[in-house]
Amino acid sequence: MADSPRFTEFVSRVAADPLARLVVISSGGTTVALERRTVRFLENFSTGNRGAGMAESFIMMNEEPSSSKYYVVYFHRKGGSCAMPFVRHLPDATEQLELMSTGDQGLQFDSYIQARSSSDVLSRYLLCVEFSSVTDYLSSLEKIAKIVNPLGPRAALILAAAVSDFYVPLDQMPENKIQSGAHQEDGLTLHLTGVPKVLGRVKGTWCPQALVVSFKLETEPDILFEKASGAIEKYGVDAVVANVLESRYRKLWIVRGAKSVDTYRDYTTRLITKPESEDIEGVLVKALQELHTHHIQRASQ
Repeated sequence: MADSPRFTEFVSRVAADPLARLVVISSGGTTVALERRTVRFLENFSTGNRGAGMAESFIMMNEEPSSSKYYVVYFHRKGGSCAMPFVRHLPDATEQLELMSTGDQGLQFDSYIQARSSSDVLSRYLLCVEFSSVTDYLSSLEKIAKIVNPLGPRAALILAAAVSDFYVPLDQMPENKIQSGAHQEDGLTLHLTGVPKVLGRVKGTWCPQALVVSFKLETEPDILFEKASGAIEKYGVDAVVANVLESRYRKLWIVRGAKSVDTYRDYTTRLITKPESEDIEGVLVKALQELHTHHIQRASQ
């Protein structure tokens, strides 16, 4: 839970170390319940791979001697539909025997996950917090932002979760399961209401000194930069990671409200492309770490 003693203690460890930083990464899709005693629901598309990859990269960055130590809160969709840091690299059951070797101590995994992420490192630098429904996500995000707020600019919120734009308010929800027989002839008509937009509150009220980065995924490339820059104008976030559905694992852009050579109107657009040797999330995290460093430096001036 976002307000659990374990979460508070995790943030306190960062506060006690003036050189440490904390990054909250939201990941996965939210659900929209159609009944109070939920049987049916709508779900936003998201594998969670981007968020999980970023969490891994921030933690692996701690191995570099000159790097600031990042504590990672992985704020993720509950259940098996969302990728988890490091665990996502484990094989399916049908492939496990290929990665097992027999030694003096029995069967062991020959996986880089054991070599690069020991349990003590993960328990120190990684904390996982779950959400399920869109209302659960929004209420937990508020709690998280307010708890990390005392860290000031040392906190970063990277909001990569696919949050539903529409939902059924609780007072409009039926108590029990919607019966298919009652709608067999005429079909079922759903009336969805716009989800309250809280992104502006994250930067404006809940956690104003933190670096706040949102994500924008579009299916139409022509409107990508317009939508990304619009999020900066409307919600006051520090940057937007913009990507197109079909090419999201190959290239993306970091859009910021600062002029440079590569601009869209008055916004900087930095292209990030996938190298041959690693996932694109590793390159993205390096760019976000640079952005966070500049954010901290500006705050101290």
